Amino acid sequence: MTTIKVKKSPSPALAAALLVACGVMVFSFFIITLLAPFDNPNITPAYFWRTVWDEGFHRHCGPGPLQVFDFDCRTANLRGWLAWPPFYLRLCLFFGCTIIAATLAAIWSWKHTSPRETVRTIRGLWPKFGAEGRASLRKAVAVTGIPQPDSLWLAPYVQLTPVAEASNILVIGDQGSGKSAVIRGWAEQILARGERSIIHDAKGDILACAPIDEILLVAPHDARGWTWDIGRDVINAQGAREVAEKLVPSGSELESMWSNGAKAILSGAIEALQRERKTDWGWADLFKFVFKSPKELRAALEAAHSPSVHLIEIDADGVANRTTLSLMLTLWVAALTTIRPLAQAEASNKECSFSVRDWLSEQSRLPRTIILQHNAEYPLLSTAISGLLVDVVCGKLLSPSTPKRDCPWLHLILDELPVLGRLEQFPKLLNVGREKGVAAIVATQDWEQILKLYQRYDAATLEARFKIKVVCRLGTSETRERVVGKYAGRRTIETWVATSRDKPEKIRHENEIDVIEPNYLDDELGVRIVDGFLVVRALVFGLGNPAVVETPFTQWRKRREAYRDAAWAKTSA
Repeated sequence: MTTIKVKKSPSPALAAALLVACGVMVFSFFIITLLAPFDNPNITPAYFWRTVWDEGFHRHCGPGPLQVFDFDCRTANLRGWLAWPPFYLRLCLFFGCTIIAATLAAIWSWKHTSPRETVRTIRGLWPKFGAEGRASLRKAVAVTGIPQPDSLWLAPYVQLTPVAEASNILVIGDQGSGKSAVIRGWAEQILARGERSIIHDAKGDILACAPIDEILLVAPHDARGWTWDIGRDVINAQGAREVAEKLVPSGSELESMWSNGAKAILSGAIEALQRERKTDWGWADLFKFVFKSPKELRAALEAAHSPSVHLIEIDADGVANRTTLSLMLTLWVAALTTIRPLAQAEASNKECSFSVRDWLSEQSRLPRTIILQHNAEYPLLSTAISGLLVDVVCGKLLSPSTPKRDCPWLHLILDELPVLGRLEQFPKLLNVGREKGVAAIVATQDWEQILKLYQRYDAATLEARFKIKVVCRLGTSETRERVVGKYAGRRTIETWVATSRDKPEKIRHENEIDVIEPNYLDDELGVRIVDGFLVVRALVFGLGNPAVVETPFTQWRKRREAYRDAAWAKTSA
């Protein structure tokens, strides 16, 4: 448990109760006087005061000094008033309304009182909670401008401006911490705006429950998936290299020569197709091309002036040597894993096809939402096609021909980012995303997975591009230590320690501690039930002081099947 206590002060509740009680007393007096006056018009407040005080407490109750303490005599008039039903009933109504109103005001004020730490921070940032946390976030957001009517709500009562929205959001949390529920809440707002969006469906729930009718599904394993017209988007040697990088899995350090060689040959094959067919080629053409004999493939690469032709060595009899065969086997295995399913999906669904170029066009009539569905049964295929599409989209947006925009125009909502593999163009796009009208919302369970994919320096660059960081529940891990040490940092607090048990004097001390204690991320954050509602309690960094806020646990009802086997998947089964 955390050592620094967070408590609510009862002062606001008591002040609210007192203020409301006074107001209700005055209001009730006039209401009773107006609607239920006494039958005798001589009964007034002045008459009541005179009989109770002047003729009661101040009356003469007998000789001797002890008559002052004869309370039975002095309270006789007051008891007479209280025994009189017309007065007694009005008094009960008067005080009853006052007590009820004061109690309700105290309860309401207590619920809306922000908890505070019991220690005082004298240097550095400190966490803010509840309404104070939201007010701190609003103050930081206000520096960036004025929110638009449809701007994204980061949390209840906290609406981002277009500038703040374009600064990108990173969500970190363990499994079951509620990060997907938070992302669904943001995605629902973005989908309602009708803007272009790419959503990574890592668990299958997005496709099944997305609150929209028109969806462009990229999932070769699903019968409803669209066919990506790759020939129209990959039109040069650089694009060919990016496709090869995604479709051929990287091997270990000892086997990297074979995977890198296979990537080079596949890149050359794509260049040969580009030279021969221009943009009129697809997955089936690529699959057929890579399964040419080494001799035929070498001739095609030589005709395309591809440098990878030197990797295919043929003797005088037209037979490839052992090194070439090893490279070709590596390429063929990769093609059977990734290209063949794409070719089969293309053959079974020729009507629904798209290109990224068309989708990004202002005149496009394609669905504005692309869902990239991951399937754990086909992890290499899902990662390859989804990661490739994201990088191709990012590459198109990075082109100088893409116009600049002032407001977010395209949202990349990528849950479980490591599942997409290493994205080469995505970090580059984040550098200029604001000018291109692109905003990103990314989630991951463990930042160490990002470090493994992107290495230290590239991961640090990627991390820096997300100004707003939302942390849900985190157990013991290196990621938690990273959040505590890097995101939150350190602060100096003031404490007072008694010199001894016998003396009341205290000595002031200054101690340096973590802004957020590590255990707090596990003990206090995550999914909670508050006032009967399911919420996600999260910690927001990047907008002033760290703020602990509660957002609704967004759930979508099921609208369609989460998965429908593609024809090639049924045949394989």
